[in-house]
Amino acid sequence: MRHQSNSIPVNAGNDTICRKETQQLIIVRNSFIAKPGQAGKLAAQLKNMAEAGNLRNVLVLTDLAGNFNHVIMEHEGRIGV
Repeated sequence: MRHQSNSIPVNAGNDTICRKETQQLIIVRNSFIAKPGQAGKLAAQLKNMAEAGNLRNVLVLTDLAGNFNHVIMEHEGRIGV
């Protein structure tokens, strides 16, 4: 899904009005709790989904300590303002 950015009129000096497009960057973080022993499989599925969905700057994270069944997926999103 592509978002279109809105343009904002800006005075560029010399009484010239131009349009400046602005966007905001957001970080989307999804947290999952997998069934015991299934976190690796879920992480692999999330990586495949991210590649198929052309998501930007994707991180798929798993626990190193503590409960080993947590998987987190982060990616960037841009929205027009």
